[in-house]
Amino acid sequence: YNLSGMAFSPSEVSVSDYLDHWFDVYCKANLKYNTQLGYVQIIEKHLKPAFGAYRLAALQPGTIQEYVNALKIRGLARASVTGIVSVLSAAYEYAIEPLGYVRENPCARIRIPKFEKKPRERAVISPEDFSRILERFPEGNNFHLPLLIGYYTGLRISEAFGLTWEDIDLEARTL
Repeated sequence: YNLSGMAFSPSEVSVSDYLDHWFDVYCKANLKYNTQLGYVQIIEKHLKPAFGAYRLAALQPGTIQEYVNALKIRGLARASVTGIVSVLSAAYEYAIEPLGYVRENPCARIRIPKFEKKPRERAVISPEDFSRILERFPEGNNFHLPLLIGYYTGLRISEAFGLTWEDIDLEARTL
């Protein structure tokens, strides 16, 4: 009666076994196929090797935080680290409700470390390269004028295509 049909004690199941169960029961029924593929990669490549041997109820926030910090040091992008933590957190949320296997999510207090944004290297098109571009898109082509505007004003191509006559002052010669 107390176990309500469970064949194992939730405190005894490993994180690896639970992730398999969560994927089969929850993910396959509720997530799109491509999302499932991404989750499988995260589970197999990151979560199982790092936490698979732990018991579901024994995994602590400190262990997860150390792993997250190590991922940053290894050079993973912020989005990758956030995705890994999100998958583990979602699995634990399902273990809390509706399953009742654990009482709290050890990912709830995890802090993603600060990531420095690398400045983008500016791409400069040489006059020779631009001449070759204009050969590909000669006068009369729909792209010719936006390319000229972008090259001589520094506008991005999408900004050049987004221009309207209200953006142009022919008397003041401003854009």
